[in-house]
Amino acid sequence: MKRFWAAVVLLVSVAAGGLYNLSSVSSTVHDISATLTQAQNAAQQEQLSTAAQLTAQAHDDYQQHEAYLSAVIGEKLLDEVRLGFARTQAGVQAGDCTQLALELAGLRQAVDDLLRAEAIGLKNIF
Repeated sequence: MKRFWAAVVLLVSVAAGGLYNLSSVSSTVHDISATLTQAQNAAQQEQLSTAAQLTAQAHDDYQQHEAYLSAVIGEKLLDEVRLGFARTQAGVQAGDCTQLALELAGLRQAVDDLLRAEAIGLKNIF
């Protein structure tokens, strides 16, 4: 009977850890994505300085959580996000709001893909 309860405790612990991980990644992705959406809207309205400031804020948020994300998400997806931030920075430096808005849309998609990679399913369990 002790083995049964030990197995139950272990199963509950693993499930709780998985839900905590999903919650943490979801919160991080949502915050970064919301900031990038604001930056994209600013770029579409030709407000380059506001878009640049919001993009920098999103990049700072990403860097604060990058160590945790790299522990739980594959490097390929994180590389796409890093590349997206580099492209948006180039768009800011070029001063082209149209190009910046396009790059921000791509970056937001890459950030949203991080959450899709962590979705609960049999693929992530086995």
